[in-house]
Amino acid sequence: SNGHANGHSNGHGPSIADTFEGKHLVATGVTGFLGKVWLAMTLDRLDVGRITLVIRGKKALSAEERFQQIFEASPVFRPLRERLGQGLRDLVDEKVRVVEAQLTEPMCGLDPASAKAMMRDADAVVHFAGLTDFEPDPQWAIDANIHGARHAADLAALSPSGRYVHVSTTFVAGNRRGRIDESVTPGVGPTGVVFDPEKELADLEAGIAALPTKKERIDFAMERANALGWPNIYTLTKGLSEHLLETRD
Repeated sequence: SNGHANGHSNGHGPSIADTFEGKHLVATGVTGFLGKVWLAMTLDRLDVGRITLVIRGKKALSAEERFQQIFEASPVFRPLRERLGQGLRDLVDEKVRVVEAQLTEPMCGLDPASAKAMMRDADAVVHFAGLTDFEPDPQWAIDANIHGARHAADLAALSPSGRYVHVSTTFVAGNRRGRIDESVTPGVGPTGVVFDPEKELADLEAGIAALPTKKERIDFAMERANALGWPNIYTLTKGLSEHLLETRD
């Protein structure tokens, strides 16, 4: 990696370290593979002011307990453990706050006052959360990958800057070959099919709701995915999410 990637300026603007110094970041999905790596690297390499982690409870574990499991056992924190030893606990106590929330609910399940208080001094929302199963029951993927992203963006809209970083996947490129730009043309699928993102979502949810079995729901969603140029339900929902965020007011 070059110096700029490690946080130093390359002469073309402020360094990453300077940009994030003292900032308050709100992050989702840090229990997932990519999110936990980002969290560990951010704490290791940047002097942020605070990181608020939006985590859902799972089974018998609270959000705080899920974070503790990652913090205490995940290999991604090994560099911090080796460098700081017992000081890592002090760093986390100082910098990290865990908020139990549910991304599939409006405003991530937080009451309006709590959401506003959390976002009052936030500088950006970094959204990693999602469902990576390629062929799940499609409503689960819609709830996680589309509604979850919109609810995270709603939180970001409450912050002074409104900054929202959406972490997607290269697979949204769909059924294409060759060089593909990292850009989204709202309402145009990977193979050039023109569609209305809001109508597509509404029709997709209505169609799913009318089908009694999981196989029928998966088949219906797969048919829609293929018609628009995506190979599976995961890429369909991640792709639609990008189109809907791009057309958001």
